[in-house]
Amino acid sequence: MFKDTSGFIDLIKTLPPVKDFFTECPHGYDIPLPQNILLFYRGGVYPVYRGGAIHHRYLLNFNLGAPCELNLDRQSFVLPENSIFLIRPFASHFFAHTRPDIFRFMISFYCRNEEILPEAHLPVMLNDELMEAAGWLIREYKQEPTDMWNLSLLLTLLLNKIKQQQLNTPSELVLPPGASFSHKVAQYITQHLDQDLSLNGLAKEFHISVSQLRRKFFAETEVSIGKHIQQRRLYQAAGLLCKTEHSVSEIAELCGYTSIQAFSRAFHNRFGQTPQSYRKERI
Repeated sequence: MFKDTSGFIDLIKTLPPVKDFFTECPHGYDIPLPQNILLFYRGGVYPVYRGGAIHHRYLLNFNLGAPCELNLDRQSFVLPENSIFLIRPFASHFFAHTRPDIFRFMISFYCRNEEILPEAHLPVMLNDELMEAAGWLIREYKQEPTDMWNLSLLLTLLLNKIKQQQLNTPSELVLPPGASFSHKVAQYITQHLDQDLSLNGLAKEFHISVSQLRRKFFAETEVSIGKHIQQRRLYQAAGLLCKTEHSVSEIAELCGYTSIQAFSRAFHNRFGQTPQSYRKERI
């Protein structure tokens, strides 16, 4: 059919121009990023509605200006000033606006991929890096017309930075009396990652049976307690790899792994890289 490649090239050149390189998924990515993003704020004194709100969206709350009382699933605690807290869909919640200097910035969104989200029951403190990432998101949101793809990417970036801060400073906020059961368990786990966190030991610590521990934790977080422990250990390890000079075996031990092989296998399954390559890429 062809005497040489020139004829083949000529045939190729007769192809019509491509209108859309990615016919099945926008921008070439088939990743369930945050969608239907809404940005808004509340300030000043508001009535305290004890009924609470329930909706099927995630709500990322920036508590600015003054401490604010949050009631989440009938458990009350105080969000410190300049703290960030993620509320899951269908969680009953309300904020008590009892001071005129309370100011809350909120980001409401859908998300089908929980892997990109920070932990819902672990507040973090606002810093310059998070404020800058939120600022880029606000600027994009104000554009007319708004590029929804850019908005999704910028929110994903912000969520990732919050998640990274949870890795680096997981115990910075102390939960007060009255915090929900899963809050207390999650904080205990974070503070004892280098120890044996067997379900029998945790159940004994919280004076309930193992079956009750599993059921209550999953009911409040929609994550099994075993998966939560593994994720906390691996995220802690990821933070130590980037922030310290500990050897991989030392980090494995600090995060509760008795076998470096088991640690490396779990780390690779979670992050798609060995601990060594993860550290090398980020330093």
